[in-house]
Amino acid sequence: MASPWARRGGLAWKYPFSRWGREVVEAAGLEISDLAYDPLLEPARRGARRRLAAAVGGRVYLGEGSWTPEVAVASYLTARLIVGRISDPYLGRLFGEHEGKRFYALASDEDPDVLSSLADDLEVDSERDGLLWGVALADYLPLARRISGSRWRLVNADVRRGRVWVRRRGFVRILQEAVRDRTSEAPDPGPLPPPLDEAAADVAAMLRERSARARRKSGAPGGFPPCVVDLLDRVRRGENLSHLERFTLAAYLLRVGWSEGEVIDLFRASPDFNERVASYQVRHIASKGYSPPGCERLREWGICRADCGLRSPLQFGRRARKVEGR
Repeated sequence: MASPWARRGGLAWKYPFSRWGREVVEAAGLEISDLAYDPLLEPARRGARRRLAAAVGGRVYLGEGSWTPEVAVASYLTARLIVGRISDPYLGRLFGEHEGKRFYALASDEDPDVLSSLADDLEVDSERDGLLWGVALADYLPLARRISGSRWRLVNADVRRGRVWVRRRGFVRILQEAVRDRTSEAPDPGPLPPPLDEAAADVAAMLRERSARARRKSGAPGGFPPCVVDLLDRVRRGENLSHLERFTLAAYLLRVGWSEGEVIDLFRASPDFNERVASYQVRHIASKGYSPPGCERLREWGICRADCGLRSPLQFGRRARKVEGR
């Protein structure tokens, strides 16, 4: 039977942002100099780079099974220091999204008592009743509003005694948003030791390359219409779009030459990204050859951002080319 410390160490490995992670930091006396120079923490430094590369690339890095709790927590802390040092809100959102998805992957089958303890640690007011968790409305509303799907709306939820009652997966999904909030912002720690400064430079270069790729994709002749530019910006900021907004953006990009894979990769920045669902929807739009809705419909839906004098957003580039004499 595992000792209590071994169990807490395993929880720190999975949830380094939690009180179990803080216990490891206190027990090991970890300082920034250790994160930068301790040879035993070299796997943590490599892991921090991989963690951030996954965040920038829209993937999820769970870590290595061979890591000790100290290495696992040090990897998280090192990555967080780098995010704070780069001090780019976009990177912060990408990191928070990554840590939220990592949490969901590891916590989906977690012990119920551990989930309740994590909720307390994340300051999510909840209570457990058998197979259900009741989340206080004051906490549920700001966390659930970023999750797409009608089942998360209050009109379709089980609301009783000032709480919204959800099953395990729903509770973990709510906690995912709380983890995202906790990890999206990191204070600037100031100058870092050279090994961590070099790692920060590498991550900043990755972020610049991601932004450059996005700009190159946005450089179609005539540019994109204001409505599409707005949707692209919101996706890249890590916001959830409505179903109609996602359809409009996907249909437009597919019609102007983006591949299915490129459109799917774009939506990886969405907090509730599900590869299976996104792949099915994008491929369905592509196979049917759907065009984006017309400008009148976009105005009705509140998606239109400017009066371009057009009937369809697809005319925007053609008009610009005509003006330029192409």
